[in-house]
Amino acid sequence: MNKVIGLIVSLVLMITLLPLQRAEASPVNKHYTVNAGTKLISVREKPSPKAKVAGSLKNGTVVFVYNTEPGGWSKIKYNGKAGYVASSQLKDRSSGKISRNQAKQILIKTNKINTRIAGVRDLPEMDRTVNGVTYYCFDVYALTEGFAASSYFVSSKDGRVLDWSSF
Repeated sequence: MNKVIGLIVSLVLMITLLPLQRAEASPVNKHYTVNAGTKLISVREKPSPKAKVAGSLKNGTVVFVYNTEPGGWSKIKYNGKAGYVASSQLKDRSSGKISRNQAKQILIKTNKINTRIAGVRDLPEMDRTVNGVTYYCFDVYALTEGFAASSYFVSSKDGRVLDWSSF
């Protein structure tokens, strides 16, 4: 009986002492350009693909991004109010480059990774710069015949996906 009580107390202590990770918005406060090809992108009232559509934006439209929200959303100013668009559809005007979040979305959608993705982890400390182009580094965890991890780089210039052997 004492062992059971000790185990329960230990579990309660572990749960209360472990830091809770809460996804929070990251401030941005700068202008971006809609980079959606020839299609329109939807502006939503909340950061969710199921949220009510408040309007749409054409490719090339400049928007002011207040912050990025968990789940790949950017909070923008739209018709004098807050609206939300997919961050992967925006291009940083100041750099003319693909953002890290956009690179991550490209990596997830690419055909080079033909396994079931279990997770993607940013590795900014492993980023490479070659001839003025930054290559964002990510670890991709995949469910194959077991559990495997591979590292990939995504070009900030054109979104090209490369593996370790390319460097």
